[in-house]
Amino acid sequence: ACNKPIVTTNVGGIENVVKHEISALLCESDEKDLFAYHLLQLTENDELRRNIAVGQQNEITSFYSYDRLINQMDAFYCNLLKKTT
Repeated sequence: ACNKPIVTTNVGGIENVVKHEISALLCESDEKDLFAYHLLQLTENDELRRNIAVGQQNEITSFYSYDRLINQMDAFYCNLLKKTT
């Protein structure tokens, strides 16, 4: 996350990475008018730009934090060991 608000299309599992109006503006790939509208929103609305940039940073830092990843790996290997014993 580079603290840059983005507009993206809902393809390739992107909805698992970003949340509409929290970390990005999202639309379906065939919604050209909506995509253009989202771009316009970002150019005209300072507060929206800031909120999406902050939301994006918050999502990334909470989801990909070092502590969270270590805890997930620990749980994964503990479960794996339980299955093999």
